[in-house]
Amino acid sequence: MGIDPVTFARNSIAPRFGRDGLVHNIPVDCPRFDFNITATGDLPAGIFINAGSTLQFSSSNGLSDINTLIWFENDVAKSTPTDANPFTSSGIYSGVPDKYIKYLTKMDRILTAAEIATVQRALTDIPPIEFVIVPPVPPVEEVTDHAIFVKDVPTGRNGVQTVFTLSNDPILDSVMLVCFGIVCRRVASAPGNMEYTLSGAGNRTITMGMAPLTTGPPFYVMYNRTGSQFGTFVKETPSPPMNGSNTVFQLSRTPIPESLFVVCFGVPLELVAASPGQMQYTLSGHTITLGMAPTASYPFIATYSASGP
Repeated sequence: MGIDPVTFARNSIAPRFGRDGLVHNIPVDCPRFDFNITATGDLPAGIFINAGSTLQFSSSNGLSDINTLIWFENDVAKSTPTDANPFTSSGIYSGVPDKYIKYLTKMDRILTAAEIATVQRALTDIPPIEFVIVPPVPPVEEVTDHAIFVKDVPTGRNGVQTVFTLSNDPILDSVMLVCFGIVCRRVASAPGNMEYTLSGAGNRTITMGMAPLTTGPPFYVMYNRTGSQFGTFVKETPSPPMNGSNTVFQLSRTPIPESLFVVCFGVPLELVAASPGQMQYTLSGHTITLGMAPTASYPFIATYSASGP
């Protein structure tokens, strides 16, 4: 919100949904800053201004004068005079309540439309990396069924529902369920926050410990399905041990590239051809090269079907 003194007040407790899946109560007169959770990290949503909140800057900033004011409201870029100035001459925010406000920028003159667009582009958050699972390429060996690897997006996500159904019978050790911006943990029963169980006919029934949000972080399940596995299924932690500096690791077998799922830093990584960046990796035979070095504090798991020794 800048370096100038800012006054904030709110006459009630503000509940906030945290990344840990719990509801946290923000005390009276304490600002509520939220984040948009993604698979690769958190992006700032801004300060939440609801009815009963007061946000005030010094009137000496002249936020209400004719010079251009730029800000983001619920991640939508705004600017004067195209949009109504939400600040009074006293520096008090008087815009529509129940909005997230961020990147408030005051200019010392009236900008052209092209200048405004340039500033808005500079302030826009960089979109997160979108992980794309490459469709399987049929192997050259004679195989009766190529439909080995599955990515399901369960339907019925509404912020309340916790039970979902997979389209195929999964090999249990191959299942990776991604929700709330992380890879969730499978447990035998009574799932808690960020946990789930698999049960029912063919283990197709997912029961979550908490309901996925209607919108927000992606919700999908990747797995190898039973009855069509080609080669030997492997689940392992690549070697050598993580030390915070090493980025090159070895698998014990040669994977079918399309079957390989690598999870580190709490998220599935993206396979690229060369020069891996953050949350990416390359594969050459048995060798995985990460774009950033993991530490022992993160689970590091590879699952795949092995085509050879």
